[in-house]
Amino acid sequence: SDSHTPTGGGIGMMAIGAGGLDVAVAMAGGPFFMTYPRVVKVNLTGSLKPWVAAKDVILKLLEILTTKGNV
Repeated sequence: SDSHTPTGGGIGMMAIGAGGLDVAVAMAGGPFFMTYPRVVKVNLTGSLKPWVAAKDVILKLLEILTTKGNV
């Protein structure tokens, strides 16, 4: 239950942030319900211009797929 959960996601783990009460209930054997996004396959072809970064690619994908998260 800390703010460093993205680190776990970066090494292939399922990592989520959870509040103190949620953690206590789960540790006591209670259920923890999660929603998850749909999975989509994206094939990238071609090459990027020298000034284009990976962040530009993901921001464009977010723009195409959703209106949430594309800052």
